[in-house]
Amino acid sequence: MIDVYLDEADPANWPGVGTAGEHMTKEERGDRYWCKKNAAATVMLATETRKLIANDKAALGRDPYGEPEMDRRIQDAEKRAADLVKKVQDGTSRAGFLKRATGGA
Repeated sequence: MIDVYLDEADPANWPGVGTAGEHMTKEERGDRYWCKKNAAATVMLATETRKLIANDKAALGRDPYGEPEMDRRIQDAEKRAADLVKKVQDGTSRAGFLKRATGGA
């Protein structure tokens, strides 16, 4: 997951690379912003996954989860992940973002 983040967070991989902001199209700016948000979401997911796997006081900043709570948290995380995958596969999230970013164009 961190390998994916490093690729996503590299500005050389973002749309409009080498183009000054004032010369980018609305679509390039929107796609670039989307890439930044996606990289941030990936690193957040990696961080939360590490906390869940570690399940220790140092990682969590509190007492570790007990077995029943750990099972519930894993089920909740799996459900959220499945919902997110469905949303991305449907294209509604990106389509809605592009519509907002480009003013409906």
